[in-house]
Amino acid sequence: MATQPRLLILDEPTEGIQPNVVREIGDVIGRLTRDLRLAVLLVEQKIGFARQVAQRFCIMEKGRTVANGAMNALSGALIDQHLRV
Repeated sequence: MATQPRLLILDEPTEGIQPNVVREIGDVIGRLTRDLRLAVLLVEQKIGFARQVAQRFCIMEKGRTVANGAMNALSGALIDQHLRV
């Protein structure tokens, strides 16, 4: 990684990726945040993956934050209200 960044932005890194590679991506994100103390901004539609790798969540609709908090506060009700299609 170039010049010791403090933030890595990932836009749907699991899109179209086979499951064993998705696990590897999750492992790498974990190592980056834990070992390098790198902040990661993850934009992801796969809730299960996001729950595994993220500490916090933010749900946006039309450019506005409608819910955010610790990952363990991401309830089924919030998912149904904002993320179901």
